[in-house]
Amino acid sequence: MVELIEYDSEYDEDVKNLDDKIYEELVFHEDVIRNSITVVLVDGEFSGVGYLMGSATFRQIDVQLDYYHINMQYRAVRSEAEVEVCEALILELMAQFEEIAHCYPDRRLILRHWVDEGAHATQQFLNSFGFRSQRIMEVMVRELDDMECELPEGLRIDKLTMTEQDMDRYMVANGDSFTVHDSEGELRFKLEHTDAEVYAVLEGDDIVASVTTWEVTKERAATENIFCIKRCRQQGITTALLCYVLENLRKKGYTEACLTVYGDDYPAILMYQKLGYELTYNLIEMHYEMDYEPAMY
Repeated sequence: MVELIEYDSEYDEDVKNLDDKIYEELVFHEDVIRNSITVVLVDGEFSGVGYLMGSATFRQIDVQLDYYHINMQYRAVRSEAEVEVCEALILELMAQFEEIAHCYPDRRLILRHWVDEGAHATQQFLNSFGFRSQRIMEVMVRELDDMECELPEGLRIDKLTMTEQDMDRYMVANGDSFTVHDSEGELRFKLEHTDAEVYAVLEGDDIVASVTTWEVTKERAATENIFCIKRCRQQGITTALLCYVLENLRKKGYTEACLTVYGDDYPAILMYQKLGYELTYNLIEMHYEMDYEPAMY
């Protein structure tokens, strides 16, 4: 018998054994929507867990944007009931998403989940619930070797200690760089639960560009949250910062660096390619919307 229940700490070890990264996220990440965390029991045994996370756009629901994402995460224990467990989790999370969406009738809310491009069975499975493939996220990797780039005069590179003052300065610069600033909760989670480091280009005390790094494997480090404020673009600042960060990672013993970038962000992809990053695979961003009606042929 399949049973859905609310998560509590008695399932901590079960979730850790299933996926320790999922455990850390659902317990410590402030973007997790707490009352969404759901456990599946099959004949009384822990068999899976799922939850929703408010994205950077959803955290700014009071601001008029084109759409607002809520992310869906789920994992099931490998067993004969795995498909049934996944189905139960997805249906429950979709129902919770729809409840949230009803609270914001004048906002376009989208439930989002990422799938590896080669996971065709998973894509087809999600299609059966009304999810559709929407965007491609490229995963790019660069082998680390000696490199050096010159920073424009009057600027300097520093590793931020990420005090509250640093966080405030960071979020101001990040907001200047994007239509919607990145999730502060995601950055705090990375800083508190990984070995993340934040490097920035400074003009006086102002942050004008930044890159965040953390360990993915013993050989590979992530180079993510890459941005440059609008007035400082096309001056080689981001390139110089990435060169500095990549050289620093090489000195730490890493042999590769990786990043993710949307497939339609051509200027960023071109810059990364010039720096030696190469496409390794794609993630498919899948969307579910209430009342979405596809065109009929």
